[in-house]
Amino acid sequence: MPSALIVGHSQAGNGATGQALAKLLSAQGWQVDRHFKSGATTGQIRDMVAALPAQGVSLPVDLAVVFANKLDASAVDDIVQRLSGCGQIVWYGAPPATRIKNLSTARAVFSPSISSADHWFTSGEADAREADNAKMSDYFRVRQGVVPYHKITYVDWRKLSWQGATLQPNGVLFPDLVDGIHVTGSVAQQAVNSANWPPKVASVGPVGLGLDWRWVTAALGGVYLIFLWRQSRRGAA
Repeated sequence: MPSALIVGHSQAGNGATGQALAKLLSAQGWQVDRHFKSGATTGQIRDMVAALPAQGVSLPVDLAVVFANKLDASAVDDIVQRLSGCGQIVWYGAPPATRIKNLSTARAVFSPSISSADHWFTSGEADAREADNAKMSDYFRVRQGVVPYHKITYVDWRKLSWQGATLQPNGVLFPDLVDGIHVTGSVAQQAVNSANWPPKVASVGPVGLGLDWRWVTAALGGVYLIFLWRQSRRGAA
């Protein structure tokens, strides 16, 4: 049975993208461990990962999925090292802030002082999230050829394929979110559908067959060697 770990802040939580992914994987026979804490910093997520063995979570797993927004280089490096034995690592950075679809929900989740659908833009939060995404993306990009960072697929939510996307006040094309921050409901389902799951890890993802790509490669290599042997026999005859 293939195994997966989903860990991070509230985007990994109930009703959000992490839960949507966990349901997809579980339905395909995966063993899934999911650990999250609302508002967790990257440092706190590092501590969560460090505590997993003591909680009975076996590492490495076939697929590790991390939801962490802000670049804390020391914490990021520690997380990557602790997950370095995993088959693949998918890292979701900060999703963009959007217009708020439901002000009552946003007030209940964040603050009663939220007064308009454009709150995250007028407050500066939207700009901060764009900066966080750029920093984290650049950090992994310049380390792509370095072990074990080569295993990481960084997901920039802005580059995914979205139905119902609207142009946000800062120019980002993204669906409006219920509270303007959390990717939930049908948007969360879209985030992990076949169109948006990273092609690099398709063989160990929710739209794959739960196969380790190393075994697939070995099997194909074996078939090719048999083909060459048969060709050589024909030539000898």
